[in-house]
Amino acid sequence: MAAPRSLQRQWLWIPVLVLGAVLFSSVRSSAEVRELANRWIEACQRRDESAMRALFLPQGTYEDSVTGKPVAGAGHSGPWINLWRDATVWRFALERFVPLLDGGLVEWSAHARVGQTDLDFRGIALFGAHDGKIAWMRNYFDTRAFLKLLQPVPERGATP
Repeated sequence: MAAPRSLQRQWLWIPVLVLGAVLFSSVRSSAEVRELANRWIEACQRRDESAMRALFLPQGTYEDSVTGKPVAGAGHSGPWINLWRDATVWRFALERFVPLLDGGLVEWSAHARVGQTDLDFRGIALFGAHDGKIAWMRNYFDTRAFLKLLQPVPERGATP
């Protein structure tokens, strides 16, 4: 026996309501994660160590191409902090943001001048977010620029 038409119509609203709740919750969380990514970019641009560290949960971790292993995000003093101190010119910019489930991916670019050496970076930072803070971050970039600080490095495509 089929349910009355009025009851059938009422049941049609349930998937619509569930879909709406899912869509609107992801928009809200996506906006929150984007704001967190923007705050990370701004802290890096300002060379603000304490602001950058404050973005991490107390148990949050950070890992990059130079450190090679997870370190405490709220207390890390990775290669960026040393570079910030030595750079007379520093630019750090957001190129692209992609929201992901419980986090995001940031494509970024940077330029620094240390002494007479110009350093250009491009990279991606993949991170998870929880309670408006970074729970973990993996920051991958070309380490070639850091090698230039140690010794002269031939440009890509140059023959030895």
